[in-house]
Amino acid sequence: MVLATLLAALSPGCISDAVTTDASSQPEFSVDTLSLGLTITDQKSPTHSMRVYNRHDKAIKISSIRLASGNDSPFRLNVDGMSGREFHEVEIRAKDSIYVFVDATLPPNGIAGPATINDQITFTTNGIDKRITLTAEAYDVERIRAEIIDCDTRWTGDMPKQIFDSLIVARGATLTLDAGCRLMFHDKAYMAVYGTLIANGSVQQPIVMSGDRTGNVVASIPFDIMSGQWAGVRFERESKENSLSHTVIANTLNGVKANEAQLTIYNCRLRNSDTYPLAASRSRITAVGCEIADGANGALLLKGGQYDFNHCTLANYFIFAPITGALVQITESTDTEAYFTNSIVYGIGNDLSPTDISGSNIIFRRSLLKSEGKDDDNFIDMLWGKDPMYMLDREKYIFDYRLLDDSPALNAADASLDNQFDMPTMDFYGNPRKSAGAYQ
Repeated sequence: MVLATLLAALSPGCISDAVTTDASSQPEFSVDTLSLGLTITDQKSPTHSMRVYNRHDKAIKISSIRLASGNDSPFRLNVDGMSGREFHEVEIRAKDSIYVFVDATLPPNGIAGPATINDQITFTTNGIDKRITLTAEAYDVERIRAEIIDCDTRWTGDMPKQIFDSLIVARGATLTLDAGCRLMFHDKAYMAVYGTLIANGSVQQPIVMSGDRTGNVVASIPFDIMSGQWAGVRFERESKENSLSHTVIANTLNGVKANEAQLTIYNCRLRNSDTYPLAASRSRITAVGCEIADGANGALLLKGGQYDFNHCTLANYFIFAPITGALVQITESTDTEAYFTNSIVYGIGNDLSPTDISGSNIIFRRSLLKSEGKDDDNFIDMLWGKDPMYMLDREKYIFDYRLLDDSPALNAADASLDNQFDMPTMDFYGNPRKSAGAYQ
């Protein structure tokens, strides 16, 4: 008698394995609309999921789960481990749930810009239909494989270009990118410039070079912040007269590398690299209004050469690996001329490498550093040890290096230092440039 009472107490009680046929016993859903986000036509989208709950004390049997468009739907389902577009007699035990996974391969749409495609999943349970809306956006791309630009060429911003393997600008040739161009590089793809690259982005239509993955890696982490998606851009020896304006180069393995090359970059964002967003050896680079941020090894590496950085923000809050070096690293101070004016150098770890720059042509003027220090021949009119107060929220994966309203860098620039540069008066976002760093 005691044993029977104990077993009764340990049993599920109100929960039953019996299947209810009551029309009021319906499943509940984690979403009413499942969005697959933005993807590329003719290419499998990331997989998204939803949960179907049975909140009742008896099992329910979903007699039918089907896509409204049937076999013509570009969407695909996986229900409780089975793939297809239609399923029958799917049972969910009392107080339990199942997952439904959805992906899609969306057809070419023949238009400039993304097109939206919708469908519905219908769940029929005990004679009642319930519907979940599926939606996805996709855009056509021009697919390019192992392309060599061997004569002067212009690419417009009408359709994104998906680069497989490599894009090479041969010596003597110029590739011009118009405003709004988007180059999407597949895994391990790279760009090498032996000739000249001209990227003419604008505030309204920046040029973007990034990986070709869309959506989120997991949960709320977007591919947009994930490094290592493609190899990066190399400006090779004797490449000259390269000019980039309002251009974003992101998600790379090796960032932008310049080897004995000439490069001018205005209002650009070089960000998120497994090594350095910008690494230069014996090159001539002028950078104005640029964000150079987030690399596993540091933000900037200079090894000999001549450099001007004016109104630049150099920041590092890289999250995918421990940061191994200082934000700005200069390894050959005697062979390097580098001038940092009206700039910010601030992030996790040391701001400057321990190289002795006394007596060198490495000069910081009217710039904000993380380090505490005092002015001398190499550091002039500095903002020492001040937090620039970025619009940054690392825990929410927001890497925004614009300044909060009470930042000490706001309106702190010395305008007289800008006179030597043929520079735009507005920042990347179209705001008048008055502050230290890249952004007003």
